Amino acid sequence: MSTDQQHTSKSWGHRLRQENRGLREKIAQQKKEVRLLQKELKNTWKLISDVPAALFLVQKGKIVFANQTACRELGYTPKEISVKTLPDLLHPDSISFANALQQEWSMDQILPDQNETFLTAKSGQTLCYEVRANKIRYQGKTAFLLNMLNLDQRKAQEKRLGQSVKTEALVRMASGFSRELEDSMILLGEHIQEVQGPESHDNRLLRSLGRIEAVREKGAFLSNHLNCLTRTEYDPSEIALLDLKKVLKKAVNISHPKWTAGSESNADNINIRTYLRALAPVYGCKRELEDVFVNIILNAIEAMPGGGEIYLTTEEHSGLAHIYFQDNGTGISDGIIDKIFDPFFTTKDGARRGLGLTLAHAIIGRHEGDIRVISHQDRGSTFLIKLPLAESAPLFKCKTRKKGLRDSRILIIGEGGAVIDILSQLLTGKGSTSAIASSHHETLKLLRGNKFDLVIADQNVPDIETSKMIRDIKRLQPDLPIALINARENPGSRNTPIKMGADVAIGRPLNMDRLLSLLSSLLAHEVPY
Repeated sequence: MSTDQQHTSKSWGHRLRQENRGLREKIAQQKKEVRLLQKELKNTWKLISDVPAALFLVQKGKIVFANQTACRELGYTPKEISVKTLPDLLHPDSISFANALQQEWSMDQILPDQNETFLTAKSGQTLCYEVRANKIRYQGKTAFLLNMLNLDQRKAQEKRLGQSVKTEALVRMASGFSRELEDSMILLGEHIQEVQGPESHDNRLLRSLGRIEAVREKGAFLSNHLNCLTRTEYDPSEIALLDLKKVLKKAVNISHPKWTAGSESNADNINIRTYLRALAPVYGCKRELEDVFVNIILNAIEAMPGGGEIYLTTEEHSGLAHIYFQDNGTGISDGIIDKIFDPFFTTKDGARRGLGLTLAHAIIGRHEGDIRVISHQDRGSTFLIKLPLAESAPLFKCKTRKKGLRDSRILIIGEGGAVIDILSQLLTGKGSTSAIASSHHETLKLLRGNKFDLVIADQNVPDIETSKMIRDIKRLQPDLPIALINARENPGSRNTPIKMGADVAIGRPLNMDRLLSLLSSLLAHEVPY
């Protein structure tokens, strides 16, 4: 090889080495940029996942991504929700929203800026959302980014605010009206004294006197109610440490002669069942709390013209006393349930002024408590009163109960009604999550798609063969404990429900305190007694 050829070869090799070195540097730089982009992308997804509103990324109906808020509110894990489609989560009443998305997908239509829709959580609970949908590109294909704001909390807050505004307006109105009414009562009383003088013997005047006296009594009664509404606090002499169990028993005794009076009384068909466990005391005005409890009891009785049952239950949770008044009467229709605490609102004829529940709301508010109602048309109502417990030592010792209900998932098999509703409320108050199934098919469907820690079955559910249902449950999940309530125990066959496969059976009447203790034992894998 000539000298010129050697020189050319070396130059070419040198340039090749330089180009390789430059390419390696570019590759290293690009790898560094890729790592930075991956880190930024990871941070972006984490930021999206931590957004406080629920976010869904939907492509061809399939849920590609759901952030932590969406998973938490609906009760799914990210893995569980990744195999779902949007129609799987939509409540049947909101399928039109999925159809609207599909139309926009295929026909390039534009969705409204806001949509109100309902999703079904894993537990079966229905949640209301305000949805904003944006069409985007994801991995080169059309997709929808859904920003969903839970409206249940907002509606509850707006309801409380609205009730507070109405109460404040009532207090202002009642304050002025009460002063005017008191002046009128004074003048009326002076006129009565004049008419009652020794010179007045005319029968006409005596009849007028009777009418005036009746007006005065009604006015005095109304004045007392309005004075109760205008009060904002109590005199220290009116407040004492109260045992709510005793106050509730006294209220039942006070109300009894009121509902048994009259020739058309249905007292024989009214049954009040009390499940009053020992609570820490509360500070309160005994007289006014008794009035509230008596009024709610009488309202429940009026809602059961053909007779029925009222359940009074107490529970202690998170520093509050929970008092439940549950009836199986006519219930309250959706059209008026938001008005029952409004002043002077009543659906009853006669002299009822519609102030009973308004007074109850004001009195419980003065005790720094809360009163609310849950009702189903033709299935009864439940009034829940929450009162703060006194911070001082309790007047009596409460039974300690084993832990196990908190954070547990419980399937209740029943057809609604007083017992099932109150049991669900008690379990929720204990920190449990419950779902209700009313048929054999629905029970097995929930068990196949969800994980439960305990099953509570009502043996009174019609159209369900209890023994077959228990066998099918045990076949699906052999270790799942089952508690049978309202068990029918005939003489000589006391253990029949246990032979069916139930782990514990409780007959009637139900003792809620004992039932909760047995459920805790089952969840702790202890043998109940």
